[in-house]
Amino acid sequence: MKRLLLFACLCCASLLVSASESATKSSPHSVADMVDKLAHIVSEKGFSVIDRVYHAAVAKSAGLELLPTPLSLSGSRNLGTQLLTGQRSISVDLPVRVLVWEEPDGTV
Repeated sequence: MKRLLLFACLCCASLLVSASESATKSSPHSVADMVDKLAHIVSEKGFSVIDRVYHAAVAKSAGLELLPTPLSLSGSRNLGTQLLTGQRSISVDLPVRVLVWEEPDGTV
């Protein structure tokens, strides 16, 4: 159990990077497909998708246009609570956020 917890902490810690250290990868998939694929990967790893923020829909409700830019929030109640118990300031980085967006030229 201790090894599993250590492994989970190390995996989670590798995901907790600030925006200045974030990684950007292009995808051959559409935004919707990529968001679904990420949700599947998150579920396979034992985490859950907490919420999705559809920035383009928010922009549209304000009468503005924005290409697809969904933000996916993922985490684990159990692991998140354990991390917060050790250091509450880590809550700034939780839940893990993944942004998928489409460029004007159609690349994702």
